[in-house]
Amino acid sequence: MQRKHFLLPILAMFALMAPAFARAEAWSSLTTPTDLGLYGVDCVTAAACIAVGDTGTVVYTTDRYTWQEGTSGIATVLNDVDFYSSTLAIAVGNGGVIIKSTDGGATWSSLTSSTTEALYDVAMASATVGWAVGEDTTIMKTTDGGTTWTNVATTGIDARSVDAVSTSVVW
Repeated sequence: MQRKHFLLPILAMFALMAPAFARAEAWSSLTTPTDLGLYGVDCVTAAACIAVGDTGTVVYTTDRYTWQEGTSGIATVLNDVDFYSSTLAIAVGNGGVIIKSTDGGATWSSLTSSTTEALYDVAMASATVGWAVGEDTTIMKTTDGGTTWTNVATTGIDARSVDAVSTSVVW
C-alpha cells in the first residue's frame, strides 16, 4: 500500500507538547497508511489523534508518530471529527453521514441522522451533548452521545464550523 506524507495542521498539538511552543512555527511531515485526502483532524491529547477524509477514510494514532487505518464502514467523504475523550469520537460527512467510535478511532458505527445534507463540522460539549452543522442551514443536536441527531434550527446561512464551550454555549 502506498503511503502518503502530509503536513498535520495541528497547532494545538505543539502547544500541548511543550508550553514553549506558544506559537507553532515548526511543522513535521508524518506518514499515514493512506494516500487519500484527509480533511479533518482532532486530538484528545498530544499523542491521541484521529483524521478523516475521502471515501470514509479514518486514520488514528495513540503515540503521535505511528498512524493506523481505522474501519469506518462507509465510502462517503468525511469532513470533520471531534475526538471528545480517550474513547469517544464523532465524525460527520457528506449526505448527512454521522459515525461514532468508542475505541479511539479503530472501529466506527453509523448513527441515525435526520438530514441528507453535507455536514461540515461537529463539536461535542460533553459525552452526551453535541452539535453538527452543514449545508442548507443545517444545525443538528444530539443529547444521547450521538446515537440520534435532530435538526434544531435553520439560520439562513450555511454554517461551516461549530465549537461547543459547554452544553449551553455554542459558537
